[in-house]
Amino acid sequence: MRDFSIILKTLLRQKFRFQRYTANGKKNRVLLAFIVVGVACLPMIALVAYSVYNTGLIMKAADVVTEGYTYLITALQAVVLFTGIISMLNTIYFSKDTEFLLPLPVKTSSIYTAKLVYVYIDELITGVLTSLLLLIPYAIAVNAPFFVYIQLLLVIIIAPMLPLLLGAIIAIPLMWIIGYFKNKGIITSVVYVLLMGILFGLYYYFIYKYTGSVAEESLPGQMLANLIVSISDGARAILPNYLLAKTLNPASFGEYILNFLYAILIYAALMGIAVTISSLVYRSTIMKQLENPKKKMVVKSSEKRVGIVGSLIKSDAKRLFRDPNMGTFTLFQLVIVPIIVVFMLYQFSGDNLSGVDTAFLKPVIIIGAVAFTLFMGMSTNTAATSAFTRENRNFYVLKTLPIDFKNILKAKIYLAAIFSEITLIITSIVVAVMTKAEWYYFFAMVGVYTFLNLGTTCVQVLVDLARPRLNWNTFNEGAKNNPSSLMSLLIGFVMMLVVVAIGGIFLYPLFTTGTLSAWAEPVMWGILLAISLVYMIISYEITMKNSQKLFDRIEQ
Repeated sequence: MRDFSIILKTLLRQKFRFQRYTANGKKNRVLLAFIVVGVACLPMIALVAYSVYNTGLIMKAADVVTEGYTYLITALQAVVLFTGIISMLNTIYFSKDTEFLLPLPVKTSSIYTAKLVYVYIDELITGVLTSLLLLIPYAIAVNAPFFVYIQLLLVIIIAPMLPLLLGAIIAIPLMWIIGYFKNKGIITSVVYVLLMGILFGLYYYFIYKYTGSVAEESLPGQMLANLIVSISDGARAILPNYLLAKTLNPASFGEYILNFLYAILIYAALMGIAVTISSLVYRSTIMKQLENPKKKMVVKSSEKRVGIVGSLIKSDAKRLFRDPNMGTFTLFQLVIVPIIVVFMLYQFSGDNLSGVDTAFLKPVIIIGAVAFTLFMGMSTNTAATSAFTRENRNFYVLKTLPIDFKNILKAKIYLAAIFSEITLIITSIVVAVMTKAEWYYFFAMVGVYTFLNLGTTCVQVLVDLARPRLNWNTFNEGAKNNPSSLMSLLIGFVMMLVVVAIGGIFLYPLFTTGTLSAWAEPVMWGILLAISLVYMIISYEITMKNSQKLFDRIEQ
């Protein structure tokens, strides 16, 4: 017990220690940054609390107060689970202090238990802050008596245990997966992007399935209340949380005591199972981390003549995917843009537009999808917006290479255009299939996308070359507030307006007479293709003409 308390105190002291000055001697302004961020988030916090308060009013009227408590406790636990898994991995399984603690005359069980309690205390703070947004406004809305607020303290202390116990189990396969994908940049990026794609897909499916029937004038609180009422039976399936929720809305004192004891017993049983499994895994894997086995490196060497630009593209792509952060940001658009377009088009399918001829709206839907895809695809092309920023300190090495800078510039443009073009082609296929468009629509969309993509990529690369963010420590730091990223939003928005304006001019008769002239759509697509082609040529020429002097201007 003494060893456990010493380790726990050391961990907590290290966690909450505040240094007045940083390693470079500058004054530490972390506390000030937290205050500024907190003040900036106040409007969002107020909106969430107000929505939960509205939900409480409606739940009380619907006589499903306990179900509301159940889902709010579950929401609190979801937040704790998300942050707890990360903390569990960093503190227990991938801790940097392991090599210092194991040689000490301390039991491994004491080290594991101290770290587990440390993670619990850390996440308890998250639970308390989350409860201020969820449970307190809800309790006020349902006119909860005074003893409920006292019971809320016990619920807040108990509730984080379940997600942390689940996190201790989930962290085990995650630890194995992370260990396997370590130093495999491209595979890690692909896995991250697929996981985010699944997450976004589930999110949009959830929104469509459970909020599609809510009236437009409904408040956020009413929307959430309708959702909870529609699946109130599911609350009882989350038995530990449902029992805790019943202690906040008991029919009698005897029911309160009984439900509280049942909840404690279930949590204790789950805790025993989780701690037993995770502690065994911790003991068996911690020594393997210290052994540091060396694997034989097999290097495959092959040489293919692909030209200067091709070699630069290949080298840049390898560097890009060597860093999982860069690779994930780059591949993200390949997943998120098609997913959003799928759910957007599904809203305009025949099943959702009863009484409306979807064939009548097909040209309008296609133009809308093209405009939206251009905005999303152009603004998420990280390979273009970070073309020179991602070079970081290697940027100065480019100045020493015996290569014409125009070849370097072309390699940057072509590589970025390839990623964006794949996204746009996938989206074109999605639009053509879901709208049952004729083949010429597909080729018209691909043509417009290709010309605008190449032109915009040139502008993005040029803007990044004009003001690259160099000398960063992490890619997130370099990509944040990148001028090229901000410019991409503006360019994408302008392109969206232009496509909508041209489409509106030629498709307007659909909303007045219900018919289109035979020449309207071909002329519309012809104009879009012509504008796109001119835009591409002008952007390319401007980029090639001004890039050399911008490159020479940047000093070491």
